[in-house]
Amino acid sequence: LERQCKTAAVLAKHFESHEAVNRVWYPGLESHPQHDIATAQMPSYGGMLTFEVDDADAALAVLDNLELSSFAASLGGVRTTTQIPASMAFLDVPEEQRREMNIADGMIRVSCGLENAEDLIQDFDAALALL
Repeated sequence: LERQCKTAAVLAKHFESHEAVNRVWYPGLESHPQHDIATAQMPSYGGMLTFEVDDADAALAVLDNLELSSFAASLGGVRTTTQIPASMAFLDVPEEQRREMNIADGMIRVSCGLENAEDLIQDFDAALALL
């Protein structure tokens, strides 16, 4: 779990400055709206993060081109997994309501596994470069 949390923090920081990424949600980032609460409550910030690209097609293109992570309906485990919440977990929620919940069509959720963080960065960068 410690390694997953460290990897998530490294990926979140990397995505925060990536030109193809519009927004990143990770409580360990100072830009997260509940960062102060997370810092007070959590010794680490967790192994899961979310980032957003332009739209659903871009999100699917990123996930289709990853080599190290698996596209999965269930997140968590020792292998990095990904999903697109708008077309999976929130598929039955009307689009307007998803927008109110800040669930964009281009949102990608990542549950970090035990892979090397730099390997994951290279993998995500290669997929994002195709956008």
